[in-house]
Amino acid sequence: MDKGSSIAIIGGGIAGLTTGLVLQERGYHVTIFERDHTPMNRASGNPAGILDPSLTNRESLEGQFYHTAMSRALDFYSSLGQQIFLSRGLLKFARDSSDDTLCFPDLGVISPPKIRDILAKKLRIRNNINITHFTHTQKWHLFAGDKPQATADAIVICGGPLARDSSFANHLPLEAVRGQITYLNAEKNDNLPRKALCGKGYLTPPFDMNGGATIVSGASFSRNDTDLSLRGDDHRENLENAEILWPGISKREITGGRCAIRAYSPDHMPICGPVADQEQYQAAYEMLKHGPKHQNFIPAPYVPNFYAVTGLGARGFLSAPLLGNLITALICGDPLPVTQAVYESLHPARFLIRALKKEK
Repeated sequence: MDKGSSIAIIGGGIAGLTTGLVLQERGYHVTIFERDHTPMNRASGNPAGILDPSLTNRESLEGQFYHTAMSRALDFYSSLGQQIFLSRGLLKFARDSSDDTLCFPDLGVISPPKIRDILAKKLRIRNNINITHFTHTQKWHLFAGDKPQATADAIVICGGPLARDSSFANHLPLEAVRGQITYLNAEKNDNLPRKALCGKGYLTPPFDMNGGATIVSGASFSRNDTDLSLRGDDHRENLENAEILWPGISKREITGGRCAIRAYSPDHMPICGPVADQEQYQAAYEMLKHGPKHQNFIPAPYVPNFYAVTGLGARGFLSAPLLGNLITALICGDPLPVTQAVYESLHPARFLIRALKKEK
């Protein structure tokens, strides 16, 4: 797309803000539409975020993606200022053995509220705007109910589980997963961790939250559950996992918690790229069930200038900066920041292709 084109981003979480920032820096006119009163108020709204590395085999596509994402995330958050980091240093425990531990001195705990404040000053964000639908006639026309809100040359959906609410993207297989975190009193800060601890669950070092020293433990994992009320069972689960990481921590007073809904894809890789026109795509590639040999296929039929960045799961802060770079490269024609194979492993149409091959 030509520089100067207008791009509407729907969803003001960390994916929407990082994508919007890179697009803006490349010369596009970006507007972010957020349904809440402030951006980063849902899955990105925790008081502390963990840059939790994936230990997947580096030779796998997932391992390649998360290794590149980790490097990009460190560069991005460091560029915002060292105040973004609440603590540096992370210990990663193998889930099946407490004896195996890896240390990542540059990773650690970041502050979503500080990230939000910095990025919000750089971007045009329209809060309290719930985009309910959009139509396309040469340009995209965005509506909140019956009220037109904007026109744009392109749309990028960054709405977590809500991305599937769009009729153009409702074939994306996103699963809503509920996650609850637990706040622990850390005022008496003797014998408390000084690095982030990750295993089955995670534990932050003490940091200041609303004037008091706090530790965060989390997060629970409940599939297809969108209830945001706090649960005692989830607090207990978080403390049981935290006790393995730091014996004695479960005796601390629970001072509160927070619950949010995250979006996962079936293969637990993010979804990033252009969105296919489902009916035309299935018609064009129906013969994939016979294998690709000796077949001539037409170019992929996509919804015009319509993209998705979603399904970031529990590693949104780690993966969002790289995904923002990838979408921007696709829109402006820059070289991809990942290999072609990794890009295809993130592509929104990968699920349609797999289904066609299985004759589903």
